Amino acid sequence: EKAIALPDGAVDPFRLCVSNAADAREHGARIETHAPVTDVLVENGEVVGVEIEHETGPGKRVHREPGATEEIRARHVVNATGAWAGNVGEMAGVDVEVRPSKGVMTVMNTRQVDTVINRCRPKGDADIIVPHETACILGTTDEEVDDPEDYPEEDWEVDLMIETLSELVPELKNARTLRSFWGVRPLYEPPGTGTEDPTDITRDYFLLD
Repeated sequence: EKAIALPDGAVDPFRLCVSNAADAREHGARIETHAPVTDVLVENGEVVGVEIEHETGPGKRVHREPGATEEIRARHVVNATGAWAGNVGEMAGVDVEVRPSKGVMTVMNTRQVDTVINRCRPKGDADIIVPHETACILGTTDEEVDDPEDYPEEDWEVDLMIETLSELVPELKNARTLRSFWGVRPLYEPPGTGTEDPTDITRDYFLLD
C-alpha cells in the first residue's frame, strides 16, 4: 500500500453557478430560473432564440403567470444544458450524441480529510472523497440511463460508497449519512465511436457549432 501526494484542487459547483449568474446580472444579463426551454426558434436555417415556459419556484421573479410562454431572441444561443443537450438540440433539428450517465454523491457528517483523497486504480465506482466545509462527499457511480429526468436512485449505490471508501478512511463506517444526491453526466460520444461502457467515453470538452 502506498500513498502519493500531488497538487490538486476543488471548486464548490453550487457557489460557482450562483456566482456566475450574479456576475452576469451585474453586467446586464437577465436570469430566468424555473423556466424550461420548450422550443428552439429557427429562422432561415439559423437559431435565433428560444421559447421558455414560466413556472413557479424559489426565487422566481413574478412578472409572468405560471404556465405562460415567452420568446427570448438573441444573436447567439448556447446549448449548455448538460445531460439535456441532446433534447434541446433535437428542438433545433441538430443531432447531439449525448449518453446520460448517472452518478451518486453521498454526504457524510464528518470531514476527516483536508484534501481530496482519490484511489489510485483503474477507473471504477467509489474512488474519491472530497472535503466540503464540515462534511465530506463520497463518489461515485457510473450507470447509463435513458432519461436524465427519470432514473432510479438506488440504496446499493449509497452502500457501495460507504463500504468501499471506508477502506481508505475507516471512520466513515461510524459516520452518519446526511444526504445523497444523484446527478447525470452529459457524456458526449462523437458519431461512429460506438463505445459500450460509459466509463470509456471521454470526459473532454466539446464545442459543436
